[in-house]
Amino acid sequence: MDSDTPPPPLTPWYHQPVWLGLLGLILLVAGYRLSRYIPLSPHLEEQARRFDDLRQKAADSDLGRRLDEMAGRLAGGPPYLFPGRLVMLVGFVLFVIAGVQMYRQPARAPVEEVSAEPAGPDQS
Repeated sequence: MDSDTPPPPLTPWYHQPVWLGLLGLILLVAGYRLSRYIPLSPHLEEQARRFDDLRQKAADSDLGRRLDEMAGRLAGGPPYLFPGRLVMLVGFVLFVIAGVQMYRQPARAPVEEVSAEPAGPDQS
């Protein structure tokens, strides 16, 4: 029947490099999106709409450029810049760990097929 060797133990998903790499990529993208996200409050949306109206009415390109600068200063920077970069760093580290695990993982031995010979003498 079977040999006395037990089957190899199943490895948890977080030890498999494919899943670690996928999780790392997801965290990289999520961290990038989080670090670039700037929420607009209703007040800032109204001001942005006003600046857009003024920019459309302005014929002077210099005035349009100055209005863009003012709108950028009013909005401020992304509030989740540091947490987003931290999530990106964690994702990058997970992706590198997955690559190292894939590189260091030994190649699987070829599976030897068992011939379908009967164990006893032929009785045909």
